[in-house]
Amino acid sequence: MDLNELKFLSDEDKDRYMKLERLWSQPGWALVIELAAQLAATHKDRATFAQTWEANRMALGSAFAYDHISRLQELTEAEFEQKVEAARTANRDADEEENE
Repeated sequence: MDLNELKFLSDEDKDRYMKLERLWSQPGWALVIELAAQLAATHKDRATFAQTWEANRMALGSAFAYDHISRLQELTEAEFEQKVEAARTANRDADEEENE
């Protein structure tokens, strides 16, 4: 997200996004993502071959959680982009009302 987009966020969201960007730029973050993706795949396999319904549900729940962690940056960026787009639309609508 560039500075032109950040200006549409509230100060709280801007601060939160900048902190997350610093986290994502850390070398260890790539390792977290890689491990979470591997664990998601492992747990999906466990769900496939689970002996009981309970074991299947536990494995699928774990797989979902690890998958979410592995896509956390992508999902969070999308959330912030939606906020920016909503603010842009609100500003555009306000400008159009002023010009009428």
